[in-house]
Amino acid sequence: SDVDLKNEAIMAQDTLQRSNDYAYAQQMLRTLAIKYQEVVTLRIIEQKKISEIAIILNKKEGTVKSLLSRALSKLRTELVSRETQLFREESIVANEGQTIAKSEGSV
Repeated sequence: SDVDLKNEAIMAQDTLQRSNDYAYAQQMLRTLAIKYQEVVTLRIIEQKKISEIAIILNKKEGTVKSLLSRALSKLRTELVSRETQLFREESIVANEGQTIAKSEGSV
């Protein structure tokens, strides 16, 4: 039925969006230095405790916390930068569309 098709399309879109989000997160993670990739992967992806990460990496818990904090800060900065860039690009496209519409209307 139409409802089933609509629900299936929504589920497919959700799956695609999650896949795109995951790929983007992986891409952002790869921009970090290895020492940051390790702590982020262990903490967020593998959901390890700080104490477990310290043992795995043979580092003090304070060092792990610092590395994690710096890594997340770098990721936040990169994300805000990217969102700002996308917003500017969308604004340019929107403004160009308005300019084209105005010039077509004045012909």
